[in-house]
Amino acid sequence: MKERECYTLLRDECGFTHYGVRVVAHRYMWSERWKRALEKEKKAFKEMMAEDIEVIALQCLRDEPVMAGNALLSLVWQKRSDPPAICWETALEAIKRIGLVMEFDKQQKQTLRQTVDVIRRYEKKVMLKRWTENLLTAYLTIKGYMPSP
Repeated sequence: MKERECYTLLRDECGFTHYGVRVVAHRYMWSERWKRALEKEKKAFKEMMAEDIEVIALQCLRDEPVMAGNALLSLVWQKRSDPPAICWETALEAIKRIGLVMEFDKQQKQTLRQTVDVIRRYEKKVMLKRWTENLLTAYLTIKGYMPSP
């Protein structure tokens, strides 16, 4: 499946995160095949990162969603001039785990996610910039993953 090969290329050779691949795939190459490929890759990623996700979530358990979110941010992104230590997908899974363990209601889970959403926004901005600056449309066209314009 070309989409999964392209996913691997973007992750391994171009340094994209799972969410970063999802962002550029959705913007530049979206199809049902991409949707299925991303679902399979996300499942594999979650399995691979399960232990790290558990450790992060356990360290960030707090009674209040904002406090839990701030604990997660201070744990994984101490210096805002540097990239976060974890990707958005890892943070998102940790958020889900925190919400489950702390038995947060829907509103509290939303508050927790909004507190940590700065990681997602940062990652989206960086990945779209990388796509443009590294001329990845041309690169993927040459590699045969995108059609010629």
